[in-house]
Amino acid sequence: MSAISTWSAVAADNNAASPNGFPEGMAPSAVNNSARETMAAVRSYYDSSEWRAWGHTITYAAASQFSTAAGDGDTTGIYHVGRRVHAYGATTGDIYGTITVSSHSGSTTVTVVWDSGALENEALTVEVGFAVNQRSVGAGAGDGFASGTRVVFYQSSAPLGWTIYTTGLTNNNMLVVGTGGTTGGSTSSINYAPGSFTPTGTNTAEASHTHAFTTGIVNNNSGIYSYGPSLGPYTDHTHSGTTIGGTSHNHTWTSTLTYSPTPHTPYYAATIIAEKD
Repeated sequence: MSAISTWSAVAADNNAASPNGFPEGMAPSAVNNSARETMAAVRSYYDSSEWRAWGHTITYAAASQFSTAAGDGDTTGIYHVGRRVHAYGATTGDIYGTITVSSHSGSTTVTVVWDSGALENEALTVEVGFAVNQRSVGAGAGDGFASGTRVVFYQSSAPLGWTIYTTGLTNNNMLVVGTGGTTGGSTSSINYAPGSFTPTGTNTAEASHTHAFTTGIVNNNSGIYSYGPSLGPYTDHTHSGTTIGGTSHNHTWTSTLTYSPTPHTPYYAATIIAEKD
């Protein structure tokens, strides 16, 4: 009767020999031994009341897995996903974790993510969090969020009980206010540089002005002289004469400009969107 887990829920079955029970016709001198054993068991339970040992036969399966015996039946309802676990053994020591997988086929196999440490292949005791619906602290399977809820997390992986959501999303999405759950846009929010463009236009009704004009006299050995004009900055038109003036007129122009600034890379904080399982 050293542990409450060994007691029977049927009163008449707690009739093992003293000090582990109270058999019929037990010697008066043995009553106090059984009573003391009962008190010790209650105190032991009091000291760790947040954990419950069901008395199942626990077998090592792997560093992160244990199983309960076939004779214990389907125990997935006890060792269910999200429930906290305390395991201990001579070499394992005391370790704590959260159940991530629980399946039954003949026996029940339980997979645990340990906060630290691992199971050793030895005699083990496993206790579960006393509350049936107890979950790990923080965002997880008992955090109050409905299944399908999507939340932005500032971390690289989804918390326990959540899955990273990527449907319809691309890298470098911006968060905007609007109809929730929709996406849009066509360019990345960082490292964006515009391409080249060609402006065109017309200088209309240009004020009267003069173009520089120089005259070269060339003897072509035929008695004919020619004048060679040297015009100013506009080369898409000509003027004749030795002194060029005139009324207002237009110049058309085109120019190709390539705009290549340093890529725009603002400071950012990388996040994920995760969906509640």
